[in-house]
Amino acid sequence: MKNALGFWLAAGLLFAGCSTHAASGNVSPPSAISIDRVPASLDFLPPPPAEGSPEFELDKALYRATRAEKGSARWDQAAFDAFDKAHIGEMFADALGRRLTPEITPETLELLAMANEHADRAALSAKDHYMRVRPYVYFGEPEGSTCDPAREKGLRTNGAYPSGHTCRGWMMALVLSELFPERQAAVLGRGLEIGRSRVICGVHWQSDVDAARVVASAAFAQLHNNAEFLARKERARAEIADAAIPADFVRVTDIAGDILLDIRYYSPYNFAGVRVDGYEAPVAYLTRPAAEGLRRAARLARERGFVLRLFDAYRPQRAVDHFVRWAADAADQAARAIFYPDVDKDDLFALGYINALSGHSRGSTVDLTLVERASGRELDMGSPFDFFGPVSHHGAAGLTDAQTANRELLRAIMAESGFKPYPEEWWHYTLADEPYTDTYFDFVIR
Repeated sequence: MKNALGFWLAAGLLFAGCSTHAASGNVSPPSAISIDRVPASLDFLPPPPAEGSPEFELDKALYRATRAEKGSARWDQAAFDAFDKAHIGEMFADALGRRLTPEITPETLELLAMANEHADRAALSAKDHYMRVRPYVYFGEPEGSTCDPAREKGLRTNGAYPSGHTCRGWMMALVLSELFPERQAAVLGRGLEIGRSRVICGVHWQSDVDAARVVASAAFAQLHNNAEFLARKERARAEIADAAIPADFVRVTDIAGDILLDIRYYSPYNFAGVRVDGYEAPVAYLTRPAAEGLRRAARLARERGFVLRLFDAYRPQRAVDHFVRWAADAADQAARAIFYPDVDKDDLFALGYINALSGHSRGSTVDLTLVERASGRELDMGSPFDFFGPVSHHGAAGLTDAQTANRELLRAIMAESGFKPYPEEWWHYTLADEPYTDTYFDFVIR
């Protein structure tokens, strides 16, 4: 017979089972079981607390105590936590320090949707069997007494035990704590808050919430034997790694809006002749100090009647790796006539045009030029951006006076803004006091 002692012993075993599964080095390969197989909550949950029992008296006391929250900020949070599928990506934004969006983390959102469906189905057998009355119905509360008035009518005929929202919230917390181990404490704390919100909202008893966390843990443990779930989780891990933008990196246009973007490695108009790995959008990122320096440069250019045109900023390490592979492919000469007509491709490494590491990947280097604001004409710098040859060096021989003056104007603007030049490329400047001197980043530009 199921009883409270057996219930909590089972709960302990469930949580222990979850942790030992992750820690064991001899876990059998997952079987390709169907997602239709879910743990049946009716098989292991005890009945909800009976009228007159100490557990039910505690439920009632907690309900009464939480009525004082109505109208508070915590009440508003409970209303937000009465979530639907449309804003799953927002639920853990503060705990994660980021939002999950269909554009950037579609695999992660699909994984959470799959896990939520599993949790819902696991809760269903006990929910339908016991059809427990919700607290606002039990106490005969007037319409609009909960934090979710739009659903009150429907919830009157929907069993309270276990809480479906808590099942989903705790399931998401468990999944996200694996995907973001560095944020585990905040994520699990947020998962607990979602369950607490159901009591504050007035639509669940505390024992509904407690039972739901056990059901979600059982469903989560079973998912670790599901090949589809594990495959999706690995895809989500890879997606998250790609999308993880460090907190002190910013979009250039968010800080320095008066800049023209011409992100060459997003287009095929570059020395490799194709879009470069890691450039999935024509946007630019920099460390915040570099972006603020670039804002100063944009202001100085504007005062002189010019606007900055940015060709590149932060560059993922995978893009640099792409350049290395391209340089090793002697047969690929598609863009030679434009970018390196006088240089043998075999010499690109020796001459320093291609390297295994780039200062751009440290996040404080830019490639740029000047454009006349009135005419929209790009200044003649004597060679195009990314041209491999001595003519691109600062102090190159054979330039006209106007070309030399244009380069010196750009150099003066960037120097006054805190950037230092790279001798071999007139377009290349690095923040003199860059925050990362030996860290090379690899997040994808989206």
